[in-house]
Amino acid sequence: MKNQYTVAIIEDNETCASCLQDSLSQYPGFTITVLAKDCCTGKKLLLEKQPDLLFLDVELPDATGIELIREVKDFIFWPMHVIFYTAYEKYLLAALRVSRIYMKELQNKLNQL
Repeated sequence: MKNQYTVAIIEDNETCASCLQDSLSQYPGFTITVLAKDCCTGKKLLLEKQPDLLFLDVELPDATGIELIREVKDFIFWPMHVIFYTAYEKYLLAALRVSRIYMKELQNKLNQL
């Protein structure tokens, strides 16, 4: 198990992003390396920084977090854990489906190596 984790936060609400940053800063094992307010910027930074953990808002200005994961899943070749969060209950099942599909595809990629 790692002692240090790099963290990405993709959240358009500055108050929510700030609260999450403050909460994570209480734990010395987390270093925030990506902070984005939209999917376009988040996608670029995710692929560049390759964080261990992604805190992803589901409802973003330019797309949903679910759409973002679908876009980047074929380019993620490192073990990144995604934590979806939202105030909208309607996204819960979609987020769970995407997570399950992503895990199956990642396992298939690892088996091919």
